[in-house]
Order: sequence, then structure tokens, then C-alpha cells
Amino acid sequence: MENKDYFKELVGVAKNSEGTLNEQANIFADSWEGARKRVQAAAEGIYDSLIDEEFFKDVDNIVTVVLNGINATIKGLGGVKGVLSNIGALVTTIYRKEISQGLNTFGDMIMNLTPKGKAIIQMRRQDALNQ
Repeated sequence: MENKDYFKELVGVAKNSEGTLNEQANIFADSWEGARKRVQAAAEGIYDSLIDEEFFKDVDNIVTVVLNGINATIKGLGGVKGVLSNIGALVTTIYRKEISQGLNTFGDMIMNLTPKGKAIIQMRRQDALNQ
């Protein structure tokens, strides 16, 4: 008999807890947190739909090929020293005229610091005006 009463008590608790559980679920569903979680779940669904794992594998493979090519080029040029000397040669070739003019201007500035240098610069200006 005791077990029967205990069983009835448990059935009553289960019936009441089902109503409480539904009530708690409804409260959560109507709450801001519930709404936020639904939005988050929807956003994650969109993200999962948009992200294609194969696309990123292909991108990674392409980047790997490019980086290996850059590495081979650097090794072929002799490392950092070779790369820098080749870049220096390229820059010198492209900007030869501007570098030359800049060095001439720098030289004139240094010459202008002494009285003899000022006289030479003045003489060059006169020659340029006379031509």
C-alpha cells in the first residue's frame, strides 16, 4: 500500500512539473534572452549555409602555392641579401634621374655652407643666366 501511495504522489508531482516546465518554457520564449538566442540560432544557420568548407580549402591551397613560389624566388635570389640588392638595382634603374638631381641638390646645400662654396654657386647661376 505504501508503494501505491508513493506512486500516486510521484504521478502528481510529474503532472504538476509538466505544467511548470511548460510555463517556464513559455516565460523563456517570451523573454529577451529567449528572443536573443533565437536570433543567434538563426544567424548561425545563415552562417553555416554560407560557409563552404571546400571553398576555404581551395583558397588555402592557392595561398600555399603562392607562398611556396615566393619562398623559391627568395631562395633563388640568395635570401634577404639577394632580394635587397635586386630591389636596390631596380629602384636605381627606375629613379636614376631623380636620385642624381637629389644628390646634386644635396651637394649644393653643403657647398652653400662655406663662403667659397657660395661663390661657386653664384658663378654657376651667372653662367646659366648668360646662356
